[in-house]
This record gives sequence, structure tokens and C-alpha cells, in this order.
Amino acid sequence: MQIVTLVLILIFGGQLVLGQDAHPKLHNPHPGMPEMELVLLPYGADFPVKLGTVKVDGTIELQLPDDNLDFLPKDKLELYFSELSLALAFKCSNLANFKPIQQVKASNGGNFGLWYKKRWAGTVYPVSDEQLLPWREDPLYMAPVKASFIEIIYVNEDIELKTDCINVLKQNNQEVTVAYTFDLHLKKGYNFIEYVIEDIHKSNSKEISSVPSKVLVRSVIDNLSTMKWVVNYF
Repeated sequence: MQIVTLVLILIFGGQLVLGQDAHPKLHNPHPGMPEMELVLLPYGADFPVKLGTVKVDGTIELQLPDDNLDFLPKDKLELYFSELSLALAFKCSNLANFKPIQQVKASNGGNFGLWYKKRWAGTVYPVSDEQLLPWREDPLYMAPVKASFIEIIYVNEDIELKTDCINVLKQNNQEVTVAYTFDLHLKKGYNFIEYVIEDIHKSNSKEISSVPSKVLVRSVIDNLSTMKWVVNYF
């Protein structure tokens, strides 16, 4: 297990570098909430992936699981794993950018969740700015802001990827050019990924949402605790 607490921890290859006071904490802990688990459900509710414990004051003690997937049936591996390019939140239309690592299989962790008595008690959104939350909840109809958010992906081998790509998105007979930069240093297993929205194409139509037009996709280094871990409680 990788323990992300208390002492200075260095996990090279683009994982985590956190100081002794770097404890992520829920931005809006519910008064009187019990201790819960922080989980992902990338392989369905029958196979929750525990990321750590959320204390009664909202402090998150992260314990990233190791890279062992022996608990998953073979059909689940085939169902939930794909090429890395498909597991990322922002994708290149020209897969030549990913050709050097096309053999790598990856799985997107999906939303972070509070897990209590084997039930999903709330969705957790690590964002740098709360104004990004409406877009994270509904990217098709809500507008983004210049901010960043975090996800987790699993990769089946160590990789490094530094590349750029230009995509053309078609929206209601309009073409929008977007640019993505990838700077990833990933270890086999679970990795935190940060998506930094640097610019936005703003739509003037009520039928078309604004979209991030310039995004930096990078490995998380040291800012887990500076993110606002906002919870939408159920």
C-alpha cells in the first residue's frame, strides 16, 4: 500500500510528492458525519476500489491500493480496460500521438465517492475552483471556467508521454479548434491525473455549451491538498 500521510513521501515517476502537512480535506464536511471510505467504482459496485478513509472532520487519509488486479474476473478486465487515449478525459482524434504507447491498457477510475455501509453516500469532486463544479456535474449544458480537476486512472505498465494534439470539434454545424498538451509520468497501478483548463471557447448559443479549448493534462505532483474536495451528498 502507498501511504500518503504524515511524513515526507516521494513517489517518483509522476505519482505524488507531499509534505507532512499535506492532508486533503473535504471542502464541505457534513456536520456529524461518520467515518467513511473514499472509493472508486471503475469496475462496478461489486468491486469498489478503496482509496483511503475520510475522518469525521473531513480529513482524507489516502492509501492508494497496489497494482494487483487478481480480484477482477477476466471478463471485467476486458470490459473496463482500453487504450490509454480512451481512458483520459480529453482525447486526441489523431491516435498517432499515442502510437509509442499503444500497447498500454488503462481504465478511468470515474468519480470519487464516499462509501458508507456498502452504499454510495456522496460524489466527491476535487477541483481548484468551486465554479468548475457545475461543468463537472453536467459538461454538456454547463460552462467551464479556467481551473483544474483531478481524476485517477489505472495503467498496466510504467509509461511516459509528452505530446501535443489539435482537435476539431463539431458543434451544431460549427467547428471549434481545441489544443491538448500531455505531460504524463505514470507508474503501473493507480495514478492521479490533473486536467488544467487554460482557455475556453465561449459559445453564444443557448443550444451549444462552451468547451475547454486549451487543456494541460499532467501527472499530479504536490497539489492534492490544495484542491477543494467538494461533496455532493446523497
